[in-house]
Parts: sequence; C-alpha cells; structure tokens
Amino acid sequence: MNTLLVNKNGIILRVLKTEHEQFWSSLTKGEWEPETFEIFDRFITRDFTYLDIGAWIGPTLLYASHFAKEAYGFEPDPIAFNELAANLKLNSKLNNVKIYQTLIGNINGKVRFGNRHSCGDSQGSILFADRQTSWEVDSVRLENVVQREKIQPPLFIKIDIEGGEYSLVPSLKKLFRDMRPIVYLSLHPSFFFMSLYPGSTSLVKRILRRIKYVVAHMRLVMSLRAFRHIYDSHGNEINVFKSLVNVIFVKDMVEGNSILAMD
Repeated sequence: MNTLLVNKNGIILRVLKTEHEQFWSSLTKGEWEPETFEIFDRFITRDFTYLDIGAWIGPTLLYASHFAKEAYGFEPDPIAFNELAANLKLNSKLNNVKIYQTLIGNINGKVRFGNRHSCGDSQGSILFADRQTSWEVDSVRLENVVQREKIQPPLFIKIDIEGGEYSLVPSLKKLFRDMRPIVYLSLHPSFFFMSLYPGSTSLVKRILRRIKYVVAHMRLVMSLRAFRHIYDSHGNEINVFKSLVNVIFVKDMVEGNSILAMD
C-alpha cells in the first residue's frame, strides 16, 4: 500500500497515495484553506467534541481530532468514505474518532445524493440528486446522533456539504439554542442557485429561482440568530442580515466563503 506523510503545522498524518496526492501537497504547503486550520488551532481544545459534517477523505477530521476530546466524521460518498476509513486506519493512534457513511440532513431515512462529476471528488451534494452520478444514502438528523452517542457540549461543528447547508442549517436551530456550539460553516450559493430549475430560460422560472434563492438565504440567516457573534474566516465580525440584503438587492454571496458562528 503506497502512503504519504503529510505535515500540517507539525501534525504528522499518514494517508493513502491516490489521485488526491496533489491535494495533500497543497494542504502541506498551506495553499488549501489555511484559515480553516488556524481556526481549529485557536478554538478546538481537549474539552471539545468535534463534528465534521462533510468529512470527505479526512483532511479536517484527522487534523482536528488531534486537539479534540472526541471526533465524529460523516461522509455519504462511498468512494470518499472508503478512503477516509483507510486514512483513519493509517493513523491508529487517533482512537478518539468515529466515522459514519451517512448524510447529516433534515430528515431520518433514505435520500438521493449525487455528484456533478464523479464519486469521491469532494463535490457530492443532495443538490445534485438528479445527475447521472447519483445514489441513495442514509440520512440522519444531527440531534439523533447527539442523543445516540451521548455527546455533550462544548461542541465544534464543521459543515461543508456543497450547498446542502441551505436545507440542513435551518433544521439545526434547536440544537444551536440548546448546545451553543461553535459552528464553522462553508457556503455554496452558486451550487444552490444552479440546482433551481436548471437549464430553464423561462422568465417565470427565472423569477421563481430568484425568489427561492432569497428565501433559502433568509431561512439560513434566521437559523443563525442563536449566535451572538459571527465572523468571516479571517476573523472579521460580520452582519449576516446585511449580507442577506446584499443577496436580495445587490450581489450574491461569494462561493466558498466560510463563517464562524459562536456565542
């Protein structure tokens, strides 16, 4: 089995050598989401349980678990999950990690999940359920996981699910209020927008697309009212309601932006 040694901020990880070798190289060089690891370094301590929703092949889960009391990773893509499981096995000292091949969603049951390109490439989403590359996955609500695993605060929750956040985050309002987690949320507005009436040139559907797009952002923003402070990934405090106004009247949210919400 060919493997790689990845050094991120002094944390050494052993991972499979696959088509993702270039990705691991960019992570080591600090080219891939350096601000994400800075946030982990600052906020995750041995008091925290870390939940990685959209764990992919493990870069954030394997790193964050070095600092957390315990860590849970959730990844519905079967190819990505198999590589995640293999990478976790290669780091056997991480005995505080549990992983699940499941989707964290707003329902318990089976849902359709797809990819614009191919399995395993980190761009799977419930938004692409109608694509040629799609399959049925298990979906579970996060509060059920928390109850089953007897997870207690403090929690750090990372959510990076390629547009699925627009249905997931509103379903977490009660959990946000009850458990007061720190939430690191990646936004994918263009993925959500393209999923609405794809390919349609009808004026009516274009208007409906914009309305649904704005309503989805409104629901997401209202779900974050449980938090007193919201920052961008560079540590600047932001007003999410002002961001919503921008979406409605001025411009779209920038793809790939992440926000940090905390009490």
